[in-house]
Amino acid sequence: MEEMAPLEADLVTYLDKAVDAPRPLNGAEASFLQVDSPHVVLVTWKRAEDEHGTILRLVEVAGQTGTVKITAPLSR
Repeated sequence: MEEMAPLEADLVTYLDKAVDAPRPLNGAEASFLQVDSPHVVLVTWKRAEDEHGTILRLVEVAGQTGTVKITAPLSR
């Protein structure tokens, strides 16, 4: 259920970083993955053991059947 808790914010300054590398993300609020059902929680996202793709583990928390759409808005 940790995944459903709100994220905590922390101020990170340039002194906290070992290297000032270019940033791959622009800092705008976004999600790596979006699940279109409020009753489905992504609990695990890991690399497949054969290293060909990833594995998503989802939990449906309302006792309902149906389909879910998962999108990756930051991937191109």
